[in-house]
Amino acid sequence: MAVCGRDGCGVELTMVSKLSEKTRSASKDCISLDLAFLNENTFGDKVLRDEIISLFRAQLQTVDEFLRGPLDQKGWRYMTHTLKGAASAVGAQQITALAAKWEQEPVPATSRRVSVCRLSFADAVFEFETALTDLSVAG
Repeated sequence: MAVCGRDGCGVELTMVSKLSEKTRSASKDCISLDLAFLNENTFGDKVLRDEIISLFRAQLQTVDEFLRGPLDQKGWRYMTHTLKGAASAVGAQQITALAAKWEQEPVPATSRRVSVCRLSFADAVFEFETALTDLSVAG
């Protein structure tokens, strides 16, 4: 068993590897961060780019907290739609694809489904943060 998140929900390693495989294959045409798009939207201004990334990171934290609480259909629709828009605006294509997929689905009704959503989200955020790390190392 592997431990996921801060609350210690147990998830079998095989489930995690299958989930990562599904997430990656579903978004195989998506890159985690479209830097050219982000630079274009921020007019090449590094300070503006960093501020937008900071705001987006705060939203990612809010989504993570939302996924840890009680979920309802109205909140789910609002969260998925706003996440899709924000991710799209910064060029976070993997997160955009995940949010678009979630937007078409009903609110997760079982603890297993919530865990799968949390793991999918964590995987997409990890890929986004890795791209940001690569960006800071490169320049």
